[in-house]
Amino acid sequence: VEVEHDRSIRIPMNAQPDPNVHLKIQRLLAGRIGSHWTDQEARKGVYRRRLIKDVRANLMLGYIAKHWPSIPIVFVLRDPAEVVSSQLRMAKSGWKFDWPVHAEPVREHEGRRLSGWLSLLKESDDPAVRLINRWFYETTIALSEIVNKDNVIIISYNKLISDQNEWRSISAFIHRYGMKCSINPVAK
Repeated sequence: VEVEHDRSIRIPMNAQPDPNVHLKIQRLLAGRIGSHWTDQEARKGVYRRRLIKDVRANLMLGYIAKHWPSIPIVFVLRDPAEVVSSQLRMAKSGWKFDWPVHAEPVREHEGRRLSGWLSLLKESDDPAVRLINRWFYETTIALSEIVNKDNVIIISYNKLISDQNEWRSISAFIHRYGMKCSINPVAK
């Protein structure tokens, strides 16, 4: 499994670590990867801290939180209608957000819990319906595995863009892990 290229892979929180996949995730978290996508806005230099934004990591977030407990994870939860609206706008300029569901292995216990969403994903020709159900699938898996984890904070995107205290919460959370954090939110 190429973590760098197939970021939608599902790794359950309690999965037995596959040494190859585990090493690739470790390299990703250490910043030892490079590609057109990850480097497109990177400035040259040596950095001691990094922010990894990967919306497809939801399907392995519980695994990451469990196996790397010293890494603080900020899970930004955004309204699904806003997510899909943004994706549909971006799709008009060439971005691809759709998902080949048949390629995603669904474990039996997840299949029972998520069968309604997965059937809608597989059967619908409407991109908005497929994307909203994809959001629910990926978000439900992430939330079910990260809730009550010490190294995870869950923040509302809408509160984040409207409330300075949310930024202070993130900063305080990151400081608990011995990391310096100076967050200067950008006005919308």
